[in-house]
Amino acid sequence: MAALRSKLLGEQVLLAGYRLYLLMHKASYDPDQPRVPAGSSDGGQWTGTGGAAGALSDN
Repeated sequence: MAALRSKLLGEQVLLAGYRLYLLMHKASYDPDQPRVPAGSSDGGQWTGTGGAAGALSDN
């Protein structure tokens, strides 16, 4: 019974990971898209430029 429960839990984890992947793909997530540096007031926000604190994109 424990083996079956363990297998089911593993399948649930895989399904959750796949759902997260699909959501990120649907949202056009790009981990390489530049962000505003953490020390600035807009830190962590996506930016349309190379990491400058200037123009933020609509993403």
